[in-house]
Parts: sequence; C-alpha cells; structure tokens
Amino acid sequence: MTAGASASTATFVVTVTSPAAAGLSNIVNAASIADDGANGTDPTPANNSSTDTDTLNAAPDLTLGKTDGVSKRRPGRYADLYPDLQHAGTQNATGVVLTENLPAGATFVSAGSTAGWTETGSRLGHLPT
Repeated sequence: MTAGASASTATFVVTVTSPAAAGLSNIVNAASIADDGANGTDPTPANNSSTDTDTLNAAPDLTLGKTDGVSKRRPGRYADLYPDLQHAGTQNATGVVLTENLPAGATFVSAGSTAGWTETGSRLGHLPT
C-alpha cells in the first residue's frame, strides 16, 4: 500500500447463524491491519484495529397446542394427552419446561408417559424439554 494512498475498502460478508445461540445479544466484528515491518515500525499501532457491534434482533418463540384426539372419555381408561411443542423463533431457548395441569378426576400415569415427567404438586407435572 502506497503512503498517502486513498482509503481502500474491502467487503467481508457473513451470515448470522439461525437460530442464534441462546443468550447471544450482540454480534461483534473485529478487524486489524498490519504490515511486515520491513520499512519501519508503525508509529500509531493503536489505530490498526476496529470493532463494530450490532444488537442481535432475535428471540425464542415457543408455541404449544394440545389435543387428546377424542371428544368423549370412559372412566378407568387411559387418556393420552398430546402437547404439541414448537419453536418458531430465531434464537434458541434454554431452561424450557412444559407444565401440565392434570384434569380434575385424573391420575398421572408415569409408565405410559414420556420419560422425564415429575409430579410437583397435587395437580401439576413438569417436563424439561
């Protein structure tokens, strides 16, 4: 690069990973420039780097739908309840827990349920997802 030369611009293109990592709030890009020092030491090395920080516009978007597939139930028979968990967001979610409220007159059956459910009260179940 010739001394006193006009500023030169280079293009460096990146894509932010989607979904973004949970907890990531900024995208930070840092760059630096240096020469081989063959013509002397740079008198102002402090201006040989630059950083640009952009706020990440991303968030988890959890949705829950639910069905048991029937409209009538007989006492004494299993009722399979199917929560439909979806994540349509642009950032991963952490610590997600599905809480199921047991219907009145029902008893939790751990043997027929997805592994990981825990009963945490007289009417609640929790499943880390």
